[in-house]
Amino acid sequence: MEYPIKPIPTHYKGRLYRSRLEARWAAFFDLAEWKTEYEPLDLNGWTPDFLIEESSPMLVEVKPQLSYFHKDEFYFEYVLAGICKAVLLLTNEIRPYNGALAGRGDELYAIGKIISKEAGNEMLISPAVVGVFLGNSYRLGLCAEATHWHDFITGQQGECWVVDNGDVPFMWQEAANRTMFLRPQTD
Repeated sequence: MEYPIKPIPTHYKGRLYRSRLEARWAAFFDLAEWKTEYEPLDLNGWTPDFLIEESSPMLVEVKPQLSYFHKDEFYFEYVLAGICKAVLLLTNEIRPYNGALAGRGDELYAIGKIISKEAGNEMLISPAVVGVFLGNSYRLGLCAEATHWHDFITGQQGECWVVDNGDVPFMWQEAANRTMFLRPQTD
């Protein structure tokens, strides 16, 4: 797909990312202390942008806007085939989470969409919600609204705590600070 804005290849921590947005997500993952691999494999013409290598491996695709993603069904086959537990679709923003699990006084954020499989091979698409889970000693976790607070990062299940003091927006801004003003390097 042709994008109206040309991506700016950006170096971050010694690696060249195809776009500044991918580099920003790499910086966010570093700040969240999530183990990732950039462009980990080629799946019949689709090279996921990242693999999150935590408790439940997830493939990650980054696009500047939701409208640039293939139809969601495109990603189902990788989850159904067991290549990963979920596919995380990310764009250029995070948002305060106001979905079905909100309203408990928590300050939660959605960073994109998660495509995952429930019992009976039912494919679900839901907001990707970040928060801190009970017993995680303040490690940022990631869950799908539909998976009843299963943390894809630590593997824990249970109640999600508040992310206090705007940590997620701060991390997103700090990720921009670490990548935005880096001059693209040419070979």
